[in-house]
This record gives sequence, C-alpha cells and structure tokens, in this order.
Amino acid sequence: MQKQILAASLVIIVLMFTSQAQALTPAITGIPKEATVGDKINFTFNISISLYERIPITEITLKINDILCTYAPDGTPIARMHPVCSAFTLTRTHHAPYTYGKCRAYDHSATQWHCYGECKGYGCGEGYGDYYCNTTTHMTYSVLWDTSTFSLGAHTIKASATAEITGHRHTYNTGEETVTLTMPVDTQQTTTYTGSSRSSGTKAATTAILIKETPRLEIISIIIPKTMHPYIPKNITITIKNTGSATCKVNTTLDLLNRTQNQLKEINPKEQSTYTYNITPTIYHLGNNTAKITIRSGAKIIEREILFTVKEKEKEPQSSQQKKRTFTTIHCRYNNKTGTITLKGCIMETIQDPKITIGNTTIPLKKDQKNCFNIKISTTSLSPGIHTLNIKDNSRTLYTKSFTIPEKTPKNNPSGNIIQYLSYIIPMVLLALLILFLLLIARKKQKTQQKNPYSHI
Repeated sequence: MQKQILAASLVIIVLMFTSQAQALTPAITGIPKEATVGDKINFTFNISISLYERIPITEITLKINDILCTYAPDGTPIARMHPVCSAFTLTRTHHAPYTYGKCRAYDHSATQWHCYGECKGYGCGEGYGDYYCNTTTHMTYSVLWDTSTFSLGAHTIKASATAEITGHRHTYNTGEETVTLTMPVDTQQTTTYTGSSRSSGTKAATTAILIKETPRLEIISIIIPKTMHPYIPKNITITIKNTGSATCKVNTTLDLLNRTQNQLKEINPKEQSTYTYNITPTIYHLGNNTAKITIRSGAKIIEREILFTVKEKEKEPQSSQQKKRTFTTIHCRYNNKTGTITLKGCIMETIQDPKITIGNTTIPLKKDQKNCFNIKISTTSLSPGIHTLNIKDNSRTLYTKSFTIPEKTPKNNPSGNIIQYLSYIIPMVLLALLILFLLLIARKKQKTQQKNPYSHI
C-alpha cells in the first residue's frame, strides 16, 4: 500500500512540474559582446507567438542597466521616458495579425491567467468567421543603439513584452545580454613600466598607444534566388573576404521570412569564407519579400537588403509526344456542412494505377468504364488546418489541390474512412433490376404455357 501511495505521489509531482508550451517567446539577437564608445549597435528584438494563440500585448520594454524604456506595440515611445532612452530607436519591421476573438495564452509561468477572455490581440487564434491560423507568428523590432553617451565598461540590456487586460497582466522577458564598451582605437592607452630606481624606489611610466586595425571586409557575393516556390528548399550563400592583415571573427545575420539565422566564423588574412543558409518558404510568404543581411566584425557593420518573390510554381508544359491531356476538367470541392470532399473528373486510359493521397493516407483511385470517377472523402480523421490532396501515378504527381479544414469539423462519418461513389453504380443497379423483371415475366409465361399447352392453337 505504501509503494502505491509513493508511486502516485511521484506521478503527481511530475505532472506539477511538467511545463506547458510557451505561448509567447521573446528573444534578442545581434548584440556584440564588445563595442567601442560611439558605435551604433543594431540588434533585433523578436516576439514569437505560438500557433492558436492570441495575446493582448500592450507594451514593449527595453531595459538598459536599471533604466526602463517603454514603447507601444507599434514602436512609438511612451511619454515621460528617461533621457537615456533617447539613445535607442525602435522600429517595428514585422507585425503579427491583430484580430478579435478568444485571447488565450497557455503558459506554465502564467497559470493564473490561462485565458484572457475575448479581446483584440496579436497572433492567431480560434477567432470568429473564417479566420484560422496554425502557424507561429512574429512581431519583429529593429533597435538602433547609439552608445555615444554611455560610459566605459559593461552594460546589460534585456527586452520584454507585456500583455494586459481586465486586471490580468503578465510580462515575458528575454535573457540578459552584456556589452562591454571600450575607448576608441585612436585614444585607447595602456601604461607600461620601464623599471625601478635604486635610489628612490619609484617607477617610471610611459604611455603607449594600442594600435588595433579596423577589420577590412569585402563582400564577394550574395546569392539569393529572385523567385522561390512554397515548400521547396533553397540555399542562400554569402561569401566574405578578409582583405586586412589580421585574423577577424565575422558574424553574419540573415533575417527573412520571419526567421533570423546567425553564423560566426573566423577568417584569416587574405582569405574568404562562405556562409550557407537553408530556407523553405510556405504559402504564407507568397508575394514580395526582403532579405536583410547584417555582417559584423567588432565595431564594423555592413548591411544589405535584397528583394525576392515567393509565388506558386507554374505547371510544366507537357512534352510534344504527349498530345492528349491527362485529365478533363477536375472538380474538387470541400463541403463545410458535411465535412466531405467531392472529387469528380476523368483520367486517360493509359494511366493504369492512379492513387489518391491526403497526408499519410493513400487509396487507389477507382474509375468506371469511361475512365471517370466520382469520389466523396470524409475528413473527420484529419486535423484542422491546411491539407493537400494529390492524385499520383507511381512517382508522378498528376493533380494537386489544397483545402482548409476549420477548427470544428462536422460529425459526418466517425470512422474517417474514404468512401468512393462511382458514377456507373446506379445504371448497373437499374440494369440488374430490368433483367430480373424480364426473367420473372418469362418464367410466368412459361408456367402459363405448361398449364394450357393448346392455348396457342
């Protein structure tokens, strides 16, 4: 009995300390460990809002040492800030959707306010109408810090986002970053001792200037495809050459498609290095986009912005040998009321083994004598979100169509199996009934003749 009680207690303790998913994750990137007084440091404050979350963010705060600088969500400074805050310029470069609905914030550190109620908030959520979102959203701020008025030594900086509504308030904080400010190169000094005097025991001091060469960097190439397609990975390469005479550490930051990536490499004199990043766009990135590239080495900063486009991939033209089309017109429609997909069309006779795939489910595509099909597919076994229906012939994709299943799917078929209704079933049933009817008439006539064999004379 004691062992059972002990086991139950351990389970309860584990459940108590199991953290839930973080609803909002703030992070600072791009802050160097060292800089020179007078440098302008550019860094990024990014807020990631988890899927199906809508959070009423009311304040953005930068904390430099013990001084708080507060801004509205759009980046506008709030009145009566400390004079030190004038050294910071905060600009919102990307914002999450701002909608009305259920404001949720599932967060282990905020157990007292799991749900705000209904309000306007940033991110995605269950919402009202046809608005659904099953992807992480971001609010991104570019911060420019002018260090001209700051003293030598270490300075700490962190950022936070505060959500508040109807008496509920919670603040999400980033980790603390430390920057050490040093004197400019042309004024930095050190004291060395040349020896001691036997008579007086005093030391004679001389002052020497520390000569530090500013990193000399040259961008050899930045290769970004002008056009990308959803869900097709692409590589982005940045090649940098160190034209100076000293080895330097070079940090490159690539900020695009709501994602920031960093790489730090050490480049020897007269040598070059290539930074490679892998990017996979989605349908949420369709349209024109900007890739922001920041290259840092010590106090030297190089920035570049390059435009590119994400668009749907065009269908490849058929070869000259394939004169016939693979399909006639295909009708694919999702019914919100029944939760079913209706797929109608015809297929070439030469395609012998077509299959339908939705996610991990694959079934053969049944066709009638005219190579046509009429299929109804139940979606109750599929999760809410965007799904893609494909018709494939071996390794070749013949047809593809995306559809969205809302948060609440109608209960039409709890089994979730795919049901096919073919166009030739009803005619075949009618034909079978007609044949059966004719057989009954013939049999009745035969019985009549057997009872009266001379009725035909």
